[in-house]
Amino acid sequence: MQVDDLMSAPVYAVAPDDTVSHVKNVMLKHKVGRVVVAYEALVGVIAKYDLAKMLESSEAGCEGDIKIAL
Repeated sequence: MQVDDLMSAPVYAVAPDDTVSHVKNVMLKHKVGRVVVAYEALVGVIAKYDLAKMLESSEAGCEGDIKIAL
């Protein structure tokens, strides 16, 4: 078995300074559970779980727009 037998394509990417709201919209629009974070190179990966934890923290008292921090 090869890696390309398991991988998902296409890959959707967001920028490190995009908002959590934008990431959520990308995931919903493309029906994906993960997006890569890239700025000239791969910076990281955001999964639905990560997004849920960020939003949960926001509801617990964080104010203002949440930015992705890597």
